[in-house]
Amino acid sequence: MRDKDRLAEIKVMVTHLQNYNKAKNVFAEYRASGYSRKYYEAHRDVLALRQAAKQAFDEYVKENGKDTPLPRLKDLHAEYATVLERKRKPMQSIGNKNRKCRIILWHRKS
Repeated sequence: MRDKDRLAEIKVMVTHLQNYNKAKNVFAEYRASGYSRKYYEAHRDVLALRQAAKQAFDEYVKENGKDTPLPRLKDLHAEYATVLERKRKPMQSIGNKNRKCRIILWHRKS
């Protein structure tokens, strides 16, 4: 898998985890209200984000097996930093070569 694709996957999973955590209290209140239609309408956007996150988690479990726990935010942030560093490393060497070429050209002109 390419680094760019993995970074996008990690971003999506982080977003779903954050949305799910934000909606935890709202869903608990919704459930306590007896799944009231009035409460649902008042908090539709938050509950929709929670539902999307729940579907993403179900898909993750289906792909990785039932025994695989969901990744933690801390682990995802660490993996994101690692993949990003790995992705940037070749770009830095290209940038260094370009700088060296510019310096050589500048000295030739002088």
